[in-house]
Amino acid sequence: MSTKISALTAVGAAAAANEFVINEAGTTKKMSLTQLMTLPAGLALTPGTGGIALAANGLVRTGRERFVPAGAGKIAAATGWVEALTTALPEVTLAAGITAKTFIIPLVGLTIGDTVTAFKLLAQIEATSSNTVTMDADLRKFTNAAADPVDASIGAITQVSVTGDTAVAAAKTGLAEVVAAGEALYVLVTATTGATTDIKLLGITYTVTEA
Repeated sequence: MSTKISALTAVGAAAAANEFVINEAGTTKKMSLTQLMTLPAGLALTPGTGGIALAANGLVRTGRERFVPAGAGKIAAATGWVEALTTALPEVTLAAGITAKTFIIPLVGLTIGDTVTAFKLLAQIEATSSNTVTMDADLRKFTNAAADPVDASIGAITQVSVTGDTAVAAAKTGLAEVVAAGEALYVLVTATTGATTDIKLLGITYTVTEA
């Protein structure tokens, strides 16, 4: 006569040699805790968007895209970019006739061991056929050091150069930047506007593999 699991005597303490019942392709078999703890590191799970893999130190989630609004950034030049304080919109703007003004957006939400694989610039440009607007975006790393912090480029988008109204979604892919202790990542945006043109900078997204 079979016995329900709920009616069995509980073990005093779990041990690696303990066994339990599993179903393997329709066949009932047993597995030990030792076997469970040595599952392949590459065991892949893909619920929804963004894969999940089982690694030696826990779960690794890939392809996670995060948005950082321009409102989280910092105006890097004395004049040029303006925060939209008179509206409820999370944007900063650059008026007409301004040259090579910079704005910094930090990659917030990273943890040590994460890998940044891509980023994207999000902006709206008002331009005309006779007046060009250009935008550059460079992912950079600021590393703490005894002598002085070190600032270095990781990778930049191809320059955006347009002569008409444009919804910008320019991306840099193919990156493999692993976040280490003492590092801060940010995107440096540089833009130039012609006469009767302007830019509304919404923010950035970045794609990360979470350690």
